[in-house]
Amino acid sequence: MKINIISTPNRRSLTCLAFIFFCNINGQPEFDYNLCNTDLEPHFTGQNPLDYDQEYNPHKDVLPDERPELRCEIENWETENYTDPLFKPRYLKQSKRVNQDLQEIFGFEKITFCSVEQSIKNAYILKGLIQINPNNKKIIICAGGFLPGNKEGLAVLRRHFPEDHDMLLFDFRHRGESGGKLMEPLFKIKKISGFISNTMSLANPINWCYRTGAIKDAQNIIDHIGNYGVEEYKDVLGAINYVNIFYPKKEIILFGLCSGAFHSVHALLHLSEKEMSNCNIKGAIFDSLWGNIEETGIHAAQAELLNKGFISTSLYYSLQFLNWSIVHEKLEKNKSTTSLFGKMQKLNNFPMLIMHCVEDTYTPIDQIKQLLSEIEDQSNITFWEITNSRHPYNQFKQKYEYVKHVRKFLKNI
Repeated sequence: MKINIISTPNRRSLTCLAFIFFCNINGQPEFDYNLCNTDLEPHFTGQNPLDYDQEYNPHKDVLPDERPELRCEIENWETENYTDPLFKPRYLKQSKRVNQDLQEIFGFEKITFCSVEQSIKNAYILKGLIQINPNNKKIIICAGGFLPGNKEGLAVLRRHFPEDHDMLLFDFRHRGESGGKLMEPLFKIKKISGFISNTMSLANPINWCYRTGAIKDAQNIIDHIGNYGVEEYKDVLGAINYVNIFYPKKEIILFGLCSGAFHSVHALLHLSEKEMSNCNIKGAIFDSLWGNIEETGIHAAQAELLNKGFISTSLYYSLQFLNWSIVHEKLEKNKSTTSLFGKMQKLNNFPMLIMHCVEDTYTPIDQIKQLLSEIEDQSNITFWEITNSRHPYNQFKQKYEYVKHVRKFLKNI
């Protein structure tokens, strides 16, 4: 089913006005495209976050007063004493701190927009950051990965993209500052006050589950996971819609990392060639793309948990059991909708830079080659097979080659 909301300026404007009205009459936060003072607590704000990939963080400790500089010289990236915080995963995982630095140092501003839906009542309120220079002709819309999934994790891309390209970063639904946290129902269960004295008893746990809403909350979590990938492309369309309305002369390039690449491809597939032209979309960059949700999830669990100690291995098999007993049915039902296989031919002759690590254990590179083989005219497609890296750390591990490939592609479109 095609979404034609972003086909004509008049319909786009009416949609946004309707959304503003809908938010106000329902007591929702006022919808303001110039919102810059919202103080929302990001999903991941710990001062000492876990460093999941220490091997890609040569400077493990981030000093409290260490902040990125506005500009840097690419030639310094290969030196041993290069300590730019933007290349430190430990720093990027501190969302609140990175958000503040992006605004104060790089001039980003907070924005709010809505996902593109057929009914405005179903729209998600999405939060983002935008850096605009009126003299720049192009803007790159950046879609982040699955975990932790916050827009601030893409701040390193400011180093990779040329200064004459504006940037828009945003949180998908259920992520960061945007509406509907994925695991929110689980946290509600933990915060139930007096669950022992009020309704919980070993003799009647079923009664407790119904009274506290635990069963309903668990079902919500299962629904979120089982339906993941079905609607998220509409968030990308929402970001495109925002740029088309407020910066109609700017040319758009999409950037997607991990699941963000997956959703961005789906967004392109839902647009006709004419709609792409009307939206002023000139190309796309995809890093660590997925092909299929469930296969990627299984491969990721195997890579991170299997044969890495008794506890990790036990957790892996527990997740496998939960997947096949609860979630698999929903994922399989949605597979024809979410899988990219058999659909890529629509992107014939569309300018794309696709980057994928040879050692990627989440989505094997053979799957990406299979997706590319579906595209007959690949004259405008650049495929870079990255070595000595892993999913999705190419922008850190191979940062010098990364910037050369990205800037060369951007220069030619």
